Amino acid sequence: SFPPTVPVYAQGMSEIERGFRNFEALLKRVCELPDSEVISARKFHDLYQDRVVGQELSLEEVVTLANAAAEEITFQPLRGQYVSAAETFGLVAAALARYFRDGALPETVTARFLGGPPRSTETAHLEEPMSAEVLRHVLADVCDYLAFHERVPAEAWRGNDPLSTGDFLATISRALVTLHRTGELPNRLETARGNVTCTRYAPAEASVSTWPAF
Repeated sequence: SFPPTVPVYAQGMSEIERGFRNFEALLKRVCELPDSEVISARKFHDLYQDRVVGQELSLEEVVTLANAAAEEITFQPLRGQYVSAAETFGLVAAALARYFRDGALPETVTARFLGGPPRSTETAHLEEPMSAEVLRHVLADVCDYLAFHERVPAEAWRGNDPLSTGDFLATISRALVTLHRTGELPNRLETARGNVTCTRYAPAEASVSTWPAF
């Protein structure tokens, strides 16, 4: 009295095959368009390089980026191009790390490509300030992560308490601006609330993977 059950894997294969057919039809249509050219992902990367990567930015430029990130975390214009929020994260972290290592801020910082954080994390105990010594240890761990993974971490760990990427960037940005202006870090650093707005340009519900062709 019941209809035969179609195995889940069979349903999945049907969806995959239909997706391949849609994608094939899409590619065929694109190739038929006048003045169109099909290129590889590697060629696309070569054509649209991140032009700020590899450039030596002055300390004043990094502080300008930090000052903006303390208010709003998004991509920022610089030298006729744009610096991503992740790249700003790396620049500010590198400048402060050099200060802790050398006892002075660097004259320049090299911009490097960094991917965004793998997930979103909430800060624990936002009201608790950090000493400069605690910040030095947290920053050292973050810089190790940046060097190994080439992306921003999901959180910075202050002991057992996580700091979200946005809150940590806002905190170290304010610290760098203060250090540059006064020549010293405060004895107690208030944890700032990061105003992350760059994510509005890539909402999860707009994922291209939901398009039938894919």
